[in-house]
Amino acid sequence: MKNKTERVLDILKKDRDKAFDARALRAIFNEQFPDKISDKGMSKIVTRVINKRCLRTPTQLRNGYVYTYSNPEIIRQTYDEHLLPYNVPNKKRILELIKQKSWGKLKKLESGLKNAPFLSTIVGFSMGDGSLYKPQWKTGFFFFLEKDCELLAEQIKNKLGFTLTKRFKDGCFRLECANRTLFKFLRNIGVPEGNKVYRPFEVPYWILHGEKEIKREFLRGIIGAEGSKPINEQSRIQFVISKNDLYLENLLVFLNQLRQMLRYFSIKTTHPQIRSQEGREFHGRFYITGKENVIKFYKEIGFAYASEKQEALDDLIQTYKEKAASEAWCVR
Repeated sequence: MKNKTERVLDILKKDRDKAFDARALRAIFNEQFPDKISDKGMSKIVTRVINKRCLRTPTQLRNGYVYTYSNPEIIRQTYDEHLLPYNVPNKKRILELIKQKSWGKLKKLESGLKNAPFLSTIVGFSMGDGSLYKPQWKTGFFFFLEKDCELLAEQIKNKLGFTLTKRFKDGCFRLECANRTLFKFLRNIGVPEGNKVYRPFEVPYWILHGEKEIKREFLRGIIGAEGSKPINEQSRIQFVISKNDLYLENLLVFLNQLRQMLRYFSIKTTHPQIRSQEGREFHGRFYITGKENVIKFYKEIGFAYASEKQEALDDLIQTYKEKAASEAWCVR
């Protein structure tokens, strides 16, 4: 009798135009043969052998990679449905933006703004956890931890000369200030006004093409606001932002600008994915995945005004170091 790997290959060859994930292959195998394959066993077979002899999706989907013996079109369709599982206007154009690989070169312009790196952080953080609202000319920022709230209040007072009021409401700490001058200044440097879900916006030119430190500080702000903290020692950071369906294309332009800026620091990201929940707007997400990329993010970027996320990242990096030291000791 053929070994298990050869028999799994035979299953794929028999239906060479169909697509299967590891779970489906295991179910078919265990139905046909008495020497069952465990989840772990099938994972080893598809990871070490099948992916070298068959076609598969570029990244893992909900149930892992999807494989086919000889049908690239079904792999493309399966992957496209994972990235954009909706019928939306201009779907072809949206998918082109989602799978965009090249963005051209970022320039290195001098901003000419006083406190430019700090202001870049403010713009980034405001695009996630900040707000500008009329008619009160109100500026606001939102935080999970009080110490981050107090840190930004002190920095704004020292660097910009404005005093913001701190309060706790609806489960988060807030900084607020009703000042027309501050409102207009932040709006002029790129902070979106009003409900950001219904406003198209991009990374301001002076930041996108600014000096390295300006790029870094913007990413620290926006990912501090909308990035996820690593959990369960997973080498993965998720970035998510929401937008009304009218601005789906703008959402992807913005996500690609962030991915381009991260690539400037040699940090690779996944393709964006578009998701929606009933009664809510669309949201786009991408991931910084893999130990190497997470370490680069830790060294080059990090989270601004999100101490709980930074502390989780610190812990993950410490886990990497301890595991490496343990493995080195074992080799001795």
